[in-house]
Amino acid sequence: MSFAIEVPGEAQPLSPDELFVALRDATSSTTPAPRRQAVGQQLSSWEFQQGYYSSLQVGIPSLSVPASRTELGQRQTLFLNKTLPYEVRLLAIIQLKNGIDRYWRIHHQMKGAVTADEKTFIRSRLFQGTVEEENTALALHNALAVAKTIRIDYQQHWPDALPSLTRLLRAHKDGDQRHLNGALQLVLRVVKEMTTARLRTSQTALQGITPELSYLLAEMYSAKAALWVGFLGTGQGDKDAAELAMLNSLFCVRIIRRLFTTGYESPYQDETVRNFWTVSQTHFGEFLGFISHGSAVPAGYRNVVGKILLQFSKLHIAMAESHPASFTSLPNSLPLLHAYWDFVVKFAAVFDRSEGATQPMKTGNQPKYEDESALLEKLALMALTLLRACVSIAFRPHQTFKYRTEEEIAARDRAVKLLKTEWLTNDFVTQMTNVLITQLFLFRKSDLDAWELEPEEWEQREQGEGNAYEFEVRPCAEKLFLDLLTNYKQLLIPPALRIL
Repeated sequence: MSFAIEVPGEAQPLSPDELFVALRDATSSTTPAPRRQAVGQQLSSWEFQQGYYSSLQVGIPSLSVPASRTELGQRQTLFLNKTLPYEVRLLAIIQLKNGIDRYWRIHHQMKGAVTADEKTFIRSRLFQGTVEEENTALALHNALAVAKTIRIDYQQHWPDALPSLTRLLRAHKDGDQRHLNGALQLVLRVVKEMTTARLRTSQTALQGITPELSYLLAEMYSAKAALWVGFLGTGQGDKDAAELAMLNSLFCVRIIRRLFTTGYESPYQDETVRNFWTVSQTHFGEFLGFISHGSAVPAGYRNVVGKILLQFSKLHIAMAESHPASFTSLPNSLPLLHAYWDFVVKFAAVFDRSEGATQPMKTGNQPKYEDESALLEKLALMALTLLRACVSIAFRPHQTFKYRTEEEIAARDRAVKLLKTEWLTNDFVTQMTNVLITQLFLFRKSDLDAWELEPEEWEQREQGEGNAYEFEVRPCAEKLFLDLLTNYKQLLIPPALRIL
């Protein structure tokens, strides 16, 4: 007969072995419930000891802190040790990330606070946890921890954080592309975190690094895109290098999109923005050929190319919504709008035969990628969204523009005049209305299936309750039609009545 008694968590001292055993038992499916509960209590009690979080990252460091706090280092140590099981490392980095959220801001004299020495030690290893990590999930969680830390500590406690990221990109841009992928992952998460900050100091810090970072990313994008475009065009070259180049190109565009719309007061005045804006238009047309019907490009590659196209569209929409004066002042913006409308017209011709945008699914162990029609539908939705944004610039400038100076008021007037006189001509508005009513207002089989499945919810959506226009082509087309009809009543009501 066994009389073993589970020792309460508080009774266990913090050590590398004890920490590993606790994390292992917490993640094991064979751990008995009483033991799992005791492990949870143990991990919670260790959160208030010196050195806990740095232990999760790089082991127990030699710090001038009380011995009871050495656990912070153990969590980080365990995470960076690639010989340990994935589940243990994952829980370690999650614990570290959560600890940064909970205790990083607390004054060092309060319970649970992380000391300055321990923070310095953790920061010194943070980049390594993503740049040198091969597992994408672990690299992502570490990147999120980096982003949270930089948002809190930059510039007062970690003034070199953002410049260090730029140096990291420069160091790896022509080196190991896997390490570059990790560096881009870090930059993306940091930029996303900084763009959500409301403090003016954080916004100013991001704007200060934006020009240099944008130039570097645009340069890297062009180099990587040239590599994989050549590979897809000829089928010759290093397959692995081309795949990494595609992923790194996607990361570059995702970061650039955010920098351009949040890191500049007037994006059109920056040469890097103007040049990349032109590149985005050229590549948008070129890349459509890779995903079009009959393309010989494998499905996995088409999926990544489709994501890059969606990022280009998001950039164009964000620029129109956040910086309307810059949108109309950037190169070839009116031809861009006409190109988007031409895309909508081509999509409208097959709209009644499409089944709507679907999410990627998996069949067994094989990934099932988005088919061409689903991707084209998403792009058509973004095209309609961009057109709506530009109609708002023309007819609702007081809701679209933010006034600061006389120069910006003049820029608003130029943008409004340009869109009204050179884009929204009577012939073009009439053509748009005709296509919207006759081809994009149709109910498809997917609409009827949705009505049969949830009739009340479907009716509410059709009555305009909710935001279906953000996710579906037909409701968005209806919104665009109403925007045009509101401002061109005399022009559109007679032909609309004849069509209806």
